Amino acid sequence: MTTMRQSSSEEGRRDYLRLELGVLAHIETLEGRKKVEIIDLSQGGARVKLLAPVENIKDCVLVWLGFDTYASIGRREGDELGLVFDVPLRPVIIKKTREMAPRIWRNDSAYLGAIARDFVQGNQGT
Repeated sequence: MTTMRQSSSEEGRRDYLRLELGVLAHIETLEGRKKVEIIDLSQGGARVKLLAPVENIKDCVLVWLGFDTYASIGRREGDELGLVFDVPLRPVIIKKTREMAPRIWRNDSAYLGAIARDFVQGNQGT
């Protein structure tokens, strides 16, 4: 489920509210396309978790749900990157992302439910 959050400790350093997502996406770098999970998204940037190893990069294009934007790496902690967008996203993009994300989760839940049902019934791999 998507939510908007902004804690009191973040109020002084955040320009935009953040939308918690958990949506699969990818970044395009000079090394190629790398899978990521968008942990949260705002008009000014995103926090993503790398699902594939990435060497030192400075810039990338974040691509998700039919949207894309150019970003630079603001910070890196292990497999998490803090992306800073060159141009803030328009509010309509955040709104459409929020509207599309619940459908993805419903679809994933149905898919995982079907896999679990098949496993219990002994139909895995067919």
